[in-house]
Amino acid sequence: MGLSIGLLEEAAISVGASILGAFLGRKTVSATKIVRATTAIRGAGRAIKESKDVGQAEENVSALQQQLADLESQFKTETDALAAATDPLNEKLETVSLKPTKANIAVKLVALAWTPHWQDGKGVLTQSWQ
Repeated sequence: MGLSIGLLEEAAISVGASILGAFLGRKTVSATKIVRATTAIRGAGRAIKESKDVGQAEENVSALQQQLADLESQFKTETDALAAATDPLNEKLETVSLKPTKANIAVKLVALAWTPHWQDGKGVLTQSWQ
């Protein structure tokens, strides 16, 4: 905002100088002096508009920052609730007992495997196929 106030002061000084030059100089007001005054007034108008724009932009930034903080807080609350709801340590488990019956058993394969080992005097086993 300091920059906008500087532009406003500069425009006011320019307008004042143009008006003083018109009254203290020659008695007639020249077209050049009118153009200078008009340009200075336009500059002052732009400076005022820019200072209002800066003020509105600052208000928008603070409002958006507050919205962002609120959304981040809401997001954290919801993610914490979701994490607590899906935590496996908090899951309720129930015990189900199943009794096997002969109808539920099917033997597909019976096999015998033999792996020969040698046992030394100390009782240590060694694979015999090595």
